[in-house]
Amino acid sequence: MPRTPLLHPDEYFRERAPGLGFGRALATALLVALLTTAAVGFVGWQFSEALDTTITVENENRPPDWVCEDNGDDWPGCDEPETRELNLGDELWDRFAGLLPMVFLLSLLGWLVVGAFLHLLSRGGDRGTFADTLAVAAWGGVPMLVESAVGLVAASRVIRETSFSETPEALLQQLQGLQSFLDWPVAFAVGLVVAGWQLFVWRAGLEHARGLDSDVALRVAGLVAFVVFLLGIVG
Repeated sequence: MPRTPLLHPDEYFRERAPGLGFGRALATALLVALLTTAAVGFVGWQFSEALDTTITVENENRPPDWVCEDNGDDWPGCDEPETRELNLGDELWDRFAGLLPMVFLLSLLGWLVVGAFLHLLSRGGDRGTFADTLAVAAWGGVPMLVESAVGLVAASRVIRETSFSETPEALLQQLQGLQSFLDWPVAFAVGLVVAGWQLFVWRAGLEHARGLDSDVALRVAGLVAFVVFLLGIVG
């Protein structure tokens, strides 16, 4: 991935905008979505490996007792045992894996929403298309991988240092206590760094791709970066 848009956005967008192209923007957004999803998936996998607890639950493949009493064991499913063993780690991973496509789609949706807001708020510019704004938004989304990386490291540390209970009730209390892997000051500081980096990229992109005055581009980029920062802190 080229470093120029992230470290020298003025130079990058001045030379290429407008006409940044949708293809590279889409590729960048897809890469961010894939890496974000991979980070979330790895955290889920670590949790599933740590929760080696087996409990006994009702067998959902067996019909109610009254059905089997009325129809005998020949009724489909009545030959199944009334209970089954459930490994909480495996169950957690199955549920986590089912959420990963949603994480991927939400990341792409976030890119489109941010791009739409940047384009709407920069409508006073005299050049550039929505594809240009999406390209600017995509590059500004790359710094969010810093949050994913920090969260991944923090989650790995918490999971490694926590002795999870084998009692389901105590285990549930432990999981409910893990509201966040990062202390609030650390999360706040990381969020500020990411927001500042996004502001840095989006300001230059809007100035050169949309033809905004530098001060106007700064205000638009700052507003969107601030909203994204607040959503990240609240979330």
